[in-house]
Amino acid sequence: MQFIPATVKVIDFYRESFQCLECRKKEHFSIEKPQMPQPVLAKSIASPSSVAHVITQKYQFSMPDMQIKMSLTIYTVVRPVSAIDNTGCFTAYGIHYGRPQTNFPANWDVVYAQWKAQDITADEAAVKLGISKATLYRMEKRRIKESQTASD
Repeated sequence: MQFIPATVKVIDFYRESFQCLECRKKEHFSIEKPQMPQPVLAKSIASPSSVAHVITQKYQFSMPDMQIKMSLTIYTVVRPVSAIDNTGCFTAYGIHYGRPQTNFPANWDVVYAQWKAQDITADEAAVKLGISKATLYRMEKRRIKESQTASD
């Protein structure tokens, strides 16, 4: 009996552009590109086999998510654990890792309106809200994103 451990291969897809030189001389541009293979999960680098592996580990073998992530870092080509979330394997299930999101302060709407009306600066708004300037900008971005999804 021989045990062969799992292997991971990184597959790079390259698309070459083709054009007719005769058409180019006549100012008739016609550039052709072959289609790229569609990912299993939208905006993801996860292949069908990697998604199947994660689902098998999670649901057949009842492996905890962090253990799955650590096992994937062993087999992958030097990717940090945080980069595995970008594959879409975990985020597709709505699993969130990392720090919890900061809640909006109670006086957010009043201070935000003053800041947007340019009555106060971003530094002053952050002090009034009791948060850092970076958190102020992150919260603004999150609020805009939430209002856009609510209107859709």
